[in-house]
Amino acid sequence: MTTDLIRSSTYGLLLAAAALLFGSCRDFSFNSFVKGEVLATVGETTLYQEDVQNLFNGDLSPQDSLKLLNSYVDQWVKQQLKILHAEISSPEEEQRIERMVENYRNSLLIYEFEKNYIDRHLDTMITASEISQYYDAHFEAFRLTVPLVKAVVVRFPTGTRQEGQMRIMGATGTRERLQDLIDMAVKNNFYYQEYAEWTELSEITAQLPRLSEQEQARLLGASPLFEVTQGDVRYFVVLTGILKAGSPTPLERAAETIRTLILNQRRQDLLRRMEEELLRRALQQNEVILWIDTLQNLNEQAIEE
Repeated sequence: MTTDLIRSSTYGLLLAAAALLFGSCRDFSFNSFVKGEVLATVGETTLYQEDVQNLFNGDLSPQDSLKLLNSYVDQWVKQQLKILHAEISSPEEEQRIERMVENYRNSLLIYEFEKNYIDRHLDTMITASEISQYYDAHFEAFRLTVPLVKAVVVRFPTGTRQEGQMRIMGATGTRERLQDLIDMAVKNNFYYQEYAEWTELSEITAQLPRLSEQEQARLLGASPLFEVTQGDVRYFVVLTGILKAGSPTPLERAAETIRTLILNQRRQDLLRRMEEELLRRALQQNEVILWIDTLQNLNEQAIEE
């Protein structure tokens, strides 16, 4: 019944608005209404015309504008009725939600306050020396979970005339002969890829035919040449460096992680000092009075300063 009364009242306002609009202008404009006119009231909550003025633009006809306004008011009334009845029927739930909203609001305020403070005060410059010192101090924390390798992969047709010569170059293991292998691949337009930085083994094997576990183990044990064939294509993999899982992570691979860890520690230290400074000033200005014995020394120290 309440909804019907509200809807009847709303429709009456709409009819009055329509009469005004059709009698005074061709295009619907929300400013044709008197600003602040009440559209609907549910309990202690009121919807004013100024609350919905952003719904309208000059592209709408009077009929479409009234239809849009009617739809919006109708949905607003239904929503407010549900909120009203929820507050009446579940006061404990309302209190719980209010606490959740307050906690969320406080969390947002603190987050923005801390973020702005960190943005203004955090030193983001980290030198290579600092990274190296952190690595040395936490050496055992950096262990590989997967193998890393340095390698050269060459792919060429089986039966290639230079295959035997290329095999010798790859198996020799010297940098000079490896460069000869690369030069020969370039000269003959063979595919090759050099991994000069430490690379996960999976990135190397992705260039090869699917390997069994035994073949992967044989690849890691290559000295240094590993060969595999698929159809009429042969692959040479020359390993120039191997770090097995469990080995210390190379500094260059750990550097970015260390940089992040150092920055996180700086953030924590900066926030801790900021909190201590806020408390010290508040105690000095009597904005905070501590009545807990365990904090008495801090209170006295702040007052003395």
